[in-house]
Amino acid sequence: MAPSLTSYSVGILGTGAIGGFLAAGFWKKGFPVNCIVKESSLDLLKLEGLHVHSTVIGAVHAHPNFSTSLTHAPSILFITTKSTDLLAALDRIVIAIPQKTLIIPLLNGLEHLDVLRKRFPEATVCAGTISIESKYVNPSTIDQPSPHASIELGINDENSIPLLEATRDKIRTIGIQCSVLRSEPEVLWRKLVRLNAIAITTAATQKPIGEIRSDTVWREKLVACVTEAVAVAKKDGISLSVDAVMKQIDNLPEALGTSLQRDVAAGKANELDSIPMAIVRRGQKFGISCPTILSLANQIKQVTK
Repeated sequence: MAPSLTSYSVGILGTGAIGGFLAAGFWKKGFPVNCIVKESSLDLLKLEGLHVHSTVIGAVHAHPNFSTSLTHAPSILFITTKSTDLLAALDRIVIAIPQKTLIIPLLNGLEHLDVLRKRFPEATVCAGTISIESKYVNPSTIDQPSPHASIELGINDENSIPLLEATRDKIRTIGIQCSVLRSEPEVLWRKLVRLNAIAITTAATQKPIGEIRSDTVWREKLVACVTEAVAVAKKDGISLSVDAVMKQIDNLPEALGTSLQRDVAAGKANELDSIPMAIVRRGQKFGISCPTILSLANQIKQVTK
């Protein structure tokens, strides 16, 4: 068992591909880690621990604490569930969260910050995104093959910046790049514009991004998704370049798929509402239409009925 080197504690709500990776990384460095998990996974995780095979943190067999509810406030609380599981997962937090605890939701979309701030009015809630390739194999096994992992944190409250910067430094100790921005919308939009375009096109076609980029018709739709989201982001105060986002997409591995694509194919609950439809709703707020995004979202809805 890794020794506890610090009283700076970490809570993780959800131990899927992202949460399990973070739990193993912090546990390896000696942080007290409490993972809040589903009842169906509890016994297995207590017995097996977490086996994480990672290019970033190495091969780690971690034994953090596992429980089905959060009963003590940690220094950091990462929320790493999918948006479809968020409300049910929050019921596992049975205590008031104080201001000194930083809640970092690593969820896709735009609207979860309001949900969390209403639920935990005393806590400090920031925007957060993670860029990583991490795969959930089973409840106790996670593969993280890519050499890159980075987190962006952001908050509009200048008084909370020191807390975010202190947290950034803790995150960096486990081998993850981390930066702090003074804008919540910038953190969210910087990932969402790119993610939406690749998620909705891969889900609609059930093809990897390489095939979409090389198909003339689908590349036009890919660019249109980026263009529409960039226009909405601009009304939200965030200036992004369509060309720069497309360059990022063009540099992605050809075989890359997305979780939205996999969930749609498997008939599982998916993040259609929190990724493309969140952009459509924000656009409607500003009087901006997103016809390509909406059309593809409706196409996917028809498949999943």
